Amino acid sequence: MKKLTGLIAVAGIAAILCASAEAGAPSDAPTETVRLSDLKVTNVHDVAVLYRRIDEAAGKVCGQRLSPGSPFVSRSWQHCVQIALRQAVVEINAPAVTAYAATQGVLEYDSSLARRN
Repeated sequence: MKKLTGLIAVAGIAAILCASAEAGAPSDAPTETVRLSDLKVTNVHDVAVLYRRIDEAAGKVCGQRLSPGSPFVSRSWQHCVQIALRQAVVEINAPAVTAYAATQGVLEYDSSLARRN
């Protein structure tokens, strides 16, 4: 496996996918840094901690959680969080993280996504 850097960035994917013509370039999408240098991605407890960190970061960058004027969670926010989680898991490229994400319903476990380099 590639040596993991101490940080990963989670981007606001919904901002890219749902951007209007007036919006800035995709590089203007918000990001949140997730620290993982203190965790071992082979340890089950640490994987759960990392996943929570990624989920929280995705929730922050994806904007408003509730639909305006509604008590319901926005579908676009949910979609954004799911995409950001998937991207982060693929970027980390660790079998235990990929398997954990599959148990959370974020993606189907695919060993090709979690192969060791």
